[in-house]
Amino acid sequence: MTLRVYSTVHLLKQLKIIFPILLWLGQCLLTEDFVLAYGNCYPEWKPFLISDSGKDSNPCV
Repeated sequence: MTLRVYSTVHLLKQLKIIFPILLWLGQCLLTEDFVLAYGNCYPEWKPFLISDSGKDSNPCV
């Protein structure tokens, strides 16, 4: 019985580490699906990350 409790606690600790990674990965996949379904709908800050030909890509200048 003690071993089962320890295993549950250990599993919860592992999930605490893995869950944010899975959440981030899921968000990335959902974002990719959104872009594929609806086209390139970028937030306001995203165009600064994309280099335009003939323009300086540094938004701070």
